[in-house]
Amino acid sequence: MLEPEERQELKKGMRASKVIWVFFLASLALYLIICHQINNELVDIGFDDDTLWLIKAILAFSAFMTLVTAYFMKKYTLLIQATNAKTSIFQKMFTSKTRKFVFSQNLALSKYTRVTMTSIAFAESVGIYGLILFYLSGEFITLYAFVIVSAIALLYFRPRFEELEQLAINLKRHHDSSNPSPI
Repeated sequence: MLEPEERQELKKGMRASKVIWVFFLASLALYLIICHQINNELVDIGFDDDTLWLIKAILAFSAFMTLVTAYFMKKYTLLIQATNAKTSIFQKMFTSKTRKFVFSQNLALSKYTRVTMTSIAFAESVGIYGLILFYLSGEFITLYAFVIVSAIALLYFRPRFEELEQLAINLKRHHDSSNPSPI
């Protein structure tokens, strides 16, 4: 279990992730506003229907693979191995030999922030694919489809305090089990 000070530190660190997430979500609305503003000024690029269909299919497949990658990346990164692994070479390289590696809540926060921001960026890229398709075809239905999928993915990958807290508990438990205190 986490101490109240540790929970407070995690909550403080979580605020930045939530603010960034809100800006990513707002950017989807901005894409829609911009596309409605420039709708009449679009220049026909001259792609035939088959080429546009192929580009849409490629970007739809890319969007699907991007979201699948984000899902498994987040699940794998937040998973803490239950094995009692020895100290990693990086920990040995960057810590003093006279001091033991000290566990910090910042490890959980930085790991969670990194994976959440990457997942959010992947989800945002789906909206960008829709923006690209709108510039190529001028079709609002395609833009809306990609933006809606992106918004749903952003809601799914949003920063959650419960996940961060569980990660911190797991990291603390893992650290305590791999470094038993001498008696």
